[in-house]
Amino acid sequence: MDATNDLDNLGNLELPKDDNVSCSKQFFSDIGQDIIKYFPSKIFGSFGNLIMVAIYTNLLSPAQYGIYIVATAVLSFLCIIFSDWIGISGLRFFTENKSKGCIKSYFSTLLFLLVSNLIFLFIASFFAFNFITSYFKIPAFILTVVLLLMIPVAIRALLFQILRAQIQPVVYSFSVILNQVITILISIYFVTQWNLGGLSLLIGMAFSIIVVNVIMFYLSNIHHILVFNKVKTDILKEFYKYGVPISLASIGMWILTQSNKFVLQHYSGSHYNGILGVGFNLTFSIILPLFAVITIAAIPRIFNMYQEGKNVNPIITKLTEYYFVIFSPIVLILCLFPIEITAIFSSKAYAEAQILIPFLALSIFVFGLTEYTTLQYHLVKKTYIDSFIKLGSGFLGLALSIILIPKCGILGVGISTLASNFVYLILTLVIRIHNLSYIPPYKTIAKVTLAILASILAFYVLQNPYQQLFTVLLVYTVFIKLTIKSRFI
Repeated sequence: MDATNDLDNLGNLELPKDDNVSCSKQFFSDIGQDIIKYFPSKIFGSFGNLIMVAIYTNLLSPAQYGIYIVATAVLSFLCIIFSDWIGISGLRFFTENKSKGCIKSYFSTLLFLLVSNLIFLFIASFFAFNFITSYFKIPAFILTVVLLLMIPVAIRALLFQILRAQIQPVVYSFSVILNQVITILISIYFVTQWNLGGLSLLIGMAFSIIVVNVIMFYLSNIHHILVFNKVKTDILKEFYKYGVPISLASIGMWILTQSNKFVLQHYSGSHYNGILGVGFNLTFSIILPLFAVITIAAIPRIFNMYQEGKNVNPIITKLTEYYFVIFSPIVLILCLFPIEITAIFSSKAYAEAQILIPFLALSIFVFGLTEYTTLQYHLVKKTYIDSFIKLGSGFLGLALSIILIPKCGILGVGISTLASNFVYLILTLVIRIHNLSYIPPYKTIAKVTLAILASILAFYVLQNPYQQLFTVLLVYTVFIKLTIKSRFI
């Protein structure tokens, strides 16, 4: 009920007027319902990540936790190259192929693409295995497990996107929550009973993904339409044309957000990656699921609207108004209380992570905003623009990491991540698509900025952390409510 009321109140935010967007009210009503359905999985995902950090840091040393952090970074890189872009392409062209009546050939082509990519992965890993393990100090058995994990992870990525395309938020939410619960339980079992260290977390991940994949396979009804038809080269070309630039863009983003872990691993070892892992998981892993609750519900519908020839610019601007109002106080809390947050959700061995939290919280907020500013490239299928922007920003972040980490340690990670994300956002605002370029909600940004300044002032007036937290949230909420109601700005 509270979530519905919040959406209704936020509806008072001004929507740019456009005669061509007659269905905007219905659009926001639809995504409001989808957001409420997706919300349990996302809020559970955020709390689940908090629980995982608290449990894992008390069961594992920073070095063991660091091995797990590096392993998941390797896994995410492999997913970007070999699987994620296939799922995103499947989402983008699902409606189009369904309307053409060639959905079975569409799924056969998707399956062919996924299998061929995985085969290529294992061939390439055979030649690069020794270099990766030696240069980045990753145990061979950990890398082997990561490679095997790619099979269920790739299948999950495809199934998740198909559920989004079918607009099945309840099934999606159920799958996400179940996946996290099983991961935590199995991981704890192997850590405590088998003493396998960071490997336990990977085993828990593998077991949960396999279980959830089987459930999603049947709940999405894919088993009724997944037949081995002839692969259509025209559909395959569309997937490559649309998906490969997305993969390149994701590599750029991976370089921007994850490559610093490998620089840190090379110079300082897995102990400091354990520290970085806590900082990363208390910011990126907590905030991203919350940020995604809007985009995961809205983007498929935006694609459909654009496909129908409707103007989506006012919709995108409106969504970012919600983004600024709802998520700014979360980032503010992370920036104002890094010491307390680190102490509550991790053991004392990870206290140094408090240095990173403000930098990473601001970085993920900037990154979340680019989910809207880059929609223009996806709508016109010019994802290569996003690729170049992300690659450029990513390599800037990598260069800064190489320069700063030897001198500043983990502080260099925070500085390089924040700087490169700002560059990424600025470039997406400068490089524009005609009639689709992002229009910022300037009035709402001004309201939120004043609310934040008032909250910060209240923070420094008080001394007790609990009083500070309560007052900051109260001042922000009251200020936003008053300005929205009175149209003060």
